[in-house]
This record gives sequence, structure tokens and C-alpha cells, in this order.
Amino acid sequence: MSMGKMHINILHRIDTGDTECSVFEALVYQQDAVHKLGMRATLLLGTEALYSEACVEYALLQEKTHGDELGLNLHGLTANGLGERFGIKDSMVYLMPYERKIKLLFFVMELFKEKIGHYPKSVVSYVLDARTLNWLHQTYPTVKAAITNCFEEGVKMFYGNQNQWYLFSDGGPWGAYYPSKANSLVEAKDREDYCGIVGLPHLNRDMLMAITSRDDLFSSHPHNVMRAKAYDFDNMEMPYMDRFVDQWVKQLEYNDYIYYNVFVGPLWLTDESMLDESGAFARELYTQNMTYLKKKVDEGVAQISTMSEFAEWMEANVEIGTPEVNKWQDIICGSKREVYWYVDPYIRVALDANIAGAICDLRPHAGRLVRDLGNDTPNLCNMNYPFLISCEHRGGVHDGSIHTYRLEINGKETDLALKRTSISPGTDENGNKFVKFEPVTYTLDNIRATVESKYTFMGNGKIKISRKLVSCSNPNAVVKIKEYHCGCWGTTTYPEDMRGIDLIAYSNDGDEEKINFEYLGRELRTDTPKTMRALIPQLNITVDMEPITDGTEGKVTEGWMFSPYYRMQLTKELKESEALESWLKIRQAEY
Repeated sequence: MSMGKMHINILHRIDTGDTECSVFEALVYQQDAVHKLGMRATLLLGTEALYSEACVEYALLQEKTHGDELGLNLHGLTANGLGERFGIKDSMVYLMPYERKIKLLFFVMELFKEKIGHYPKSVVSYVLDARTLNWLHQTYPTVKAAITNCFEEGVKMFYGNQNQWYLFSDGGPWGAYYPSKANSLVEAKDREDYCGIVGLPHLNRDMLMAITSRDDLFSSHPHNVMRAKAYDFDNMEMPYMDRFVDQWVKQLEYNDYIYYNVFVGPLWLTDESMLDESGAFARELYTQNMTYLKKKVDEGVAQISTMSEFAEWMEANVEIGTPEVNKWQDIICGSKREVYWYVDPYIRVALDANIAGAICDLRPHAGRLVRDLGNDTPNLCNMNYPFLISCEHRGGVHDGSIHTYRLEINGKETDLALKRTSISPGTDENGNKFVKFEPVTYTLDNIRATVESKYTFMGNGKIKISRKLVSCSNPNAVVKIKEYHCGCWGTTTYPEDMRGIDLIAYSNDGDEEKINFEYLGRELRTDTPKTMRALIPQLNITVDMEPITDGTEGKVTEGWMFSPYYRMQLTKELKESEALESWLKIRQAEY
């Protein structure tokens, strides 16, 4: 296998032990659709299937005849009397208390070995926390790959499913990655930090709709897209799915490889599904999707593998700590909106060109918070990795959490969020990912000023930010750029307690001033800023803004009850062709 391709896993699961029902017939249809195209699948068996001789026989035939991989599905584990046997009612393994979870996992792993003849190399769940992955690797080192997260399934998903879908995995990577031993939504820093099992997303997502909508409606699951009604019923076509695949292939322009999967249970292809459409219509669209994926394989931009085969390829070819980026454009509404994502072991960042390149989401993975699940943990069912910035969850683009800049001309001010721009990603000579935004022009006091923004991701939680004054229609105008960071913490739309945060202004002359956050709206200013800092114990991090260019002014501001954010700002007066350059640094706190 070589770099430079989209690696595709096709995943099917046996959801029932009854081989006479329509669900099993739909599974056979899925398997046949893949095999007729010369592709292979990973077939995932749950406990019901493992207790069915007919299902086991069918699965072994798929393994022997077509080279499909047989893996373990960890959904529905209370079936076949296992709920009573292990004293559990939660059918989702991730919600169980650790002691009972491990006993049950041991049982089903051994059951798989008994029925199939070998241990699984792949396991799947909607989410799997770090301590479960660590145990799996230590106890069953044959497991190479696991579905560990359902990307961005958090508050919006909960609301969209009538407040009854207890699956919270917002804030992790969107692609394949090496999970940390500390937190399964965080990428490992090095080999010692790696849990030993390659982490995979439950599905690929529309990376713009993941910000603006319920992302379960726009994903690599074609029947989720049917649920969103994003198809042409009269012609029995789903053009969006082809554009979706092409958009993921396009990510090869910015990365050495891309991971993609299709994970569709057979119920979706029956008349008994939740969909209004018929099972026949659902099967037709599934076949179209498989055919289009095969077209990408034939074009040489994609290749099919099983879950464990991909994991083995990744461990042989992708260095731990390698960042992944994603540039996504609106492929459903036809607007010009674009977003850019970056993730590495220390930070996950999203930048929205619709608000001129502001940071609209920032997850400070450097803090490595423990987010294990179960009623024996303080997190219960919430594995979301807390945000530092989230425009969607907290406050919007003007008065909420955001990292942007403001432009002042002759004392009149405007902010970045009023302009749309476009994205140009790249990699510099040192291998660092960067993103440039098309310059935007503002008019204030009858003076036109054009500003270009650039972010360079240096690793270790460091982002170099440049705001360049490209041109100004009046050379005598007083033009100031104000680099502005407004942050908070949380996993929902509700404010959290900000008390305990320290805001510190360090000056180059050695002065140090501090505010302990008490919602009083106090300010600290310095004409010689060295570091503007927020120490946030709730996230186990410090957030630093540091000027690179001379002549800046610094300010930190404590929030107040009606605007409960911390704020940091660097300000510099610029002439044409000059830039305000600064660092945004996220690192684990030292107490």
C-alpha cells in the first residue's frame, strides 16, 4: 500500500440472530453489492449473531470466500440474557460501570473466539473511553482497530433526537488517529502515550454541517442523508453523496492520506426502518454509493481494506503526532462558505471563512483531561472534550467565545466577523501546516483598508498568527489591529463556573499583575506586553497570547455575569505592508 490515497473501510453488522427476517436479507444484499464490485467488507457480529449458528456459518463463509474480516460489534450487549447475567440494563457498553464492563467484554471476546475460531482484530462501539481501550490492548493485543468516537455528537445531536440520545463525543478527531492512554478523544503525543489500538470514527461527516447542523444527517452513511431528504426521489439519485465522496478525496491535496468509511446496519435497507422511503429505494441508493466508491478505486485515488488491514498500514506508514487538516466547502446549499480544521496531539481548531477566518472552535487537548464514562465516574455519559472556544455553543460571533481581530481607523472600529473570505491551505518549508485567507477590505471613516490573515500551526499547541495591513487608501490614517481572544470552557450551551481562572499580564520590564476571576469586569493593561495569560484549572491548561512584533499594547479583561468570558488582546498601530504577528499558545498547566 502506498501513501496518497483515500483508504476505505466498508463496514456491515449483523444486528440479529434470525436469518429468516428481512434484516438478514438486507445484510446479504449489502454483502453481495460489495462483492459484485470486487470489494471486501468488515462484517461485525454482535452477541445475537454469535449465538446463532446460521449467522456464524454465514460470517465464516464470507471470511473464507471473499476475504472479509470478522469483527466484534459491541452494541446491544444485554441480549441473550447477558443483561441479567451481568446485572446491567444499559445496552451500550460505553455507559456501563468499569468492573461490569470489563467482565462483559471478557465474556464476549471469549464467546467470539469460541464461535469464530479466533479473536477479533477489530471492535466497534459508538464511543470507547481510554480505560476500556487500554484494557482491550493489554488483554487482547490482537485487536488492532476500534471505532472510538461518533464525531461531533453532542448537544445538537441530543436536542435533535428529542433529548434521548445519550451519546456525547464532541471535540475529538474526525479521521483515523492514535488515541492517547489518557483520553480516547485525544491524539497520542508519542509511542509511550499511545493506547495501542488505532482509533477510527463511526462515520465521516460533512465538516461544515458538523458546525452548523446535526451532523448525523450529513455523513458517509447514505441513509442518514436520506433521513435529511437530501436526494432526488424522482430519479432515484443522491448527487450529494457523490459530492461528499469527492470532497473527502479532495483532502488528499492537504494530507498524505485520508481515511473514509461506510458503516450501515441492514435495518436501514428494509421497509421496517425509520425512513419514509421503501427498502427497495434504500437498497438502490446503497448500491449507487458502493458503485461510486468503486469508481474512485478504479481511478487510483482510493483503495479498499478491512479495519485491521488499515490499522496495520497506518502504524507502518503514519508517524504518531502527524497532524491532519481538512478544508471543507458547502456542498449541499451551494454557498461559498468554507471551513478549515486542524488537529494534532495538543489542539483541535476550526476556522470559519464565513467570518473572515476567525477561530470558531478550539479544543485544548494539551490539558489531557480524563473523560472516562460510566456511573463510577464523575462524567457519567458525557465524554465530550471541553471547548475553549465554540461560536456555535457559546455566544455567537460578536459577543461570544471567538478568536479574531478588530480593525480601528481614526478611532472607529469594526470586527472581522462582518466579512466573508476564502481559504488557501498549505505546508511550509519546515513541514508546518498553514492557512491563508483572501485579504478582506473594510471601509471606516471613508478610508479603505485591506487586511490579510495567516495562521501557521507549529505543533506543541503553538499557532503563529499574522494580520498584515496590505493597503490603506489614506497613508495618514491611524490604523490599529487588535488581536482578540475571547474564551470560556464547557461542553454545552450553558455557561460554566469561571471562578478559579487566573488572568495574568506579564510585562517585558518584569512586572506581573493578576486577576482571580470573580465576574467583576476588571482590566489589566501594559504598554510592554510579554505574555497575556489565562490559567484555566478546569481544563488543566494555560492560554498565552504573546506579541512577536514590537510596539504592541496588551490587555486582559475579566468577564462579568452577563458576559462570562475571559478576554485577552494585543494592539498595534500599523502602516501599509506592516503586520501584527503574535503567538497563541496552549499548553498543559504547571502548578
